[in-house]
Amino acid sequence: FWKEIKGKIPAFVRTGIDDENTCMRREGGVSPLVYDQIMAYLHAGGVENMRGILLLLLREFGDCPGIAAPPVYVPAWDGIYGLPEGMSEEEYLDRLAAEEEKPVIGILVHYHHILQEDTEHIDALMAAANAYGAIPLAVYTNMMPSENGYGGLKEAIRHYLKRGGESLIDALIVT
Repeated sequence: FWKEIKGKIPAFVRTGIDDENTCMRREGGVSPLVYDQIMAYLHAGGVENMRGILLLLLREFGDCPGIAAPPVYVPAWDGIYGLPEGMSEEEYLDRLAAEEEKPVIGILVHYHHILQEDTEHIDALMAAANAYGAIPLAVYTNMMPSENGYGGLKEAIRHYLKRGGESLIDALIVT
């Protein structure tokens, strides 16, 4: 596919492999400035930022005048979904670490589901865990490390699913 479009149309391609990303960025026909703008929108996530990508692409490649709004950043790329009201993440995680009677079921979710309010499946998994006498721990994360220091999935697992080097969860569901 890449050989067929390379040099014929501008292409933004992003994979999970750094060497491929370097090659695609160099050969994709998208200026470094536009590439970085697209990456900023993707990292920020959410519906408004996807709209921003479309406006940017229309301006750059569709000859449509207009200004794409800057990315709308969400403060957290990871966190606990369904955190009990009035309780901090640390308090909740400490409470789970002390839990000895009920199993804790980890539910790992990509943060885009949270940003786009696509959470019905998470709610259903949490309700099912509760119905079977378990405690759900739904954690959302961006998964991939970022250039600005966010550690991605490894950091989220270390922070949310472990305490003192020990696992907080008895099982893990990855959505």
